[in-house]
Amino acid sequence: MLRAAVATLLLFHRYCLMYEGFVTVMVALNENDVAAFQTCIVYVGEVLAPLMVLFGIWTRMAALIITVNMFLSILVTPSRQFAGLPAFAGWRLELQAFFLILSIAIALFGAGKYSIGGTLGRWN
Repeated sequence: MLRAAVATLLLFHRYCLMYEGFVTVMVALNENDVAAFQTCIVYVGEVLAPLMVLFGIWTRMAALIITVNMFLSILVTPSRQFAGLPAFAGWRLELQAFFLILSIAIALFGAGKYSIGGTLGRWN
């Protein structure tokens, strides 16, 4: 259930951001001196890895990819957002922190018995 919830929410999050395309991701990464071609890695971490987690294929590896992706997304945010609290809600980066913490949990728990990869294997 945790696997399905995190993967589905992350896919919907990326689906909503796809209308903005690569532009917002490229701007954030270019401000931190990251090459533009590396923005494709963001889509691996936010589209391919959640699909792997959802279906239970190499779940631990996919969860680690999501973890690295969310950690890097927190690092490239401007410092005013990192420490900022809006007037009406909680921490501005709470969604990224949510995905980071739960992807670590999925990496530790594994896929479980309801997965395509099964319970056998080191990465399930």
